[in-house]
Amino acid sequence: MKKFKRIMALAIALAMVVSSLSLMAFAATGEMNPDTTMTVGGLEVGDEVHFYKLIKWVPSEGWQWASDDIKAKAIAASLDLNTITGYLDKTEDPAVFHEGVISAADGGKLAKI
Repeated sequence: MKKFKRIMALAIALAMVVSSLSLMAFAATGEMNPDTTMTVGGLEVGDEVHFYKLIKWVPSEGWQWASDDIKAKAIAASLDLNTITGYLDKTEDPAVFHEGVISAADGGKLAKI
């Protein structure tokens, strides 16, 4: 049961990250939909689920770590915010948004956070 809970926690964390990545086109322009939702399936009655907010959108600054504690853990795990959220390369003309890509190794790091 413990292993199942760990797998579910990882799956939910990855689902949250992937759902955030689908919004990157809006993030690149500085717009964010406050009514964004996420649906998680495959749960049964009695399953225990925990959600953790790893990143947050700050309108004037863009994506940020949700807390200093999470930021410290991410830095310790060598996880760059741009890996998750992508980044806007302003050195190119016009500026180009590069989407974040989560590898299996980075997914493991996120699960530990």
